[in-house]
Amino acid sequence: MSNKDKFIVFGLEGIFIDTQNILLKTFKDYMEKKFPINKIEVEHCAGHSLIQLFEEIKFEEFFLKKYPKLQMQKSLNRESENVELRRHIRNINYKICEELQTFKVNFDNISKLKILKSEGKRLALYSSLDAIVTFTIVKHLKISDYFEIILTRNDVEKLPPDPECINHLSLFFGCKVNDISIISSNPLLSEMATLLEVPCKSVI
Repeated sequence: MSNKDKFIVFGLEGIFIDTQNILLKTFKDYMEKKFPINKIEVEHCAGHSLIQLFEEIKFEEFFLKKYPKLQMQKSLNRESENVELRRHIRNINYKICEELQTFKVNFDNISKLKILKSEGKRLALYSSLDAIVTFTIVKHLKISDYFEIILTRNDVEKLPPDPECINHLSLFFGCKVNDISIISSNPLLSEMATLLEVPCKSVI
């Protein structure tokens, strides 16, 4: 078996379970209740993590409207904003986990993991979701034993298309980055793969 066939990184969302619609709906419903706005507009959101969604809506502007007295206190503003942001992310993650039973699961793809392992493939999982949601889903799907390593968005400072996650995985596997294949429907992982000239497809 050549290295080109041996190391495979899977994206969790879209390949094994459809989280995007629930993630986006939960995010929008929650934020529209918490802030004095009629409608949250989120564009180019496919594959984004919660932190990226907050960046997309320019959370700092919402935060300063809610706490106008912090406008002139830049250091306090940033610290308070980060605390507020973490609190909202935590609450949204809990709500997403509560919706787990409504997620659409791709059982066919899950069944193929056993075949790949029997063929000697070395498998990793990357999720753009926060760790609490990722591992709740992984436990629910009973797929943790198939993967040697599971990375979430909490494990990297820079999110795809930055190559930090695949650099971590190449170090873990002890292989070159271009020895790794990616199976993901996440457009940000696909963009990263294109930049690195790494094989990427959306079907197993």
